[in-house]
Amino acid sequence: MIDVTKMTTEELEQVLRDDFNSEGDGLGLDVVMPVMEELARRHGKRTGAEAKMAWQMFLQHYLPASQEELIDPTGTKLTPSWHGEECLGNGNWPGYECCCDNCDYYLACFPDWKEHTS
Repeated sequence: MIDVTKMTTEELEQVLRDDFNSEGDGLGLDVVMPVMEELARRHGKRTGAEAKMAWQMFLQHYLPASQEELIDPTGTKLTPSWHGEECLGNGNWPGYECCCDNCDYYLACFPDWKEHTS
């Protein structure tokens, strides 16, 4: 287990990029989740629009360059974003069903999920 509190933000982001780009199953949730939680905590120190913008910039670097990898099995183009606001698969767009339950990027949309569960 890595101590995410002693890592720089750049190191944390690199862990996620390495996980995404790895062959097979990646590093596993026991590594990835603490990294995402720490990044969310650091971004959470910012306020409203500033936190949202910082998270969007992070997602642009973390998500795959190939848009083909962001297509749900239903054919819906997924756009992970702050609370899924920009995603066609968020269940709020006419003609598109909600894809969140099976989305590999769900937690990327909700970096502050832990705050809402406590």
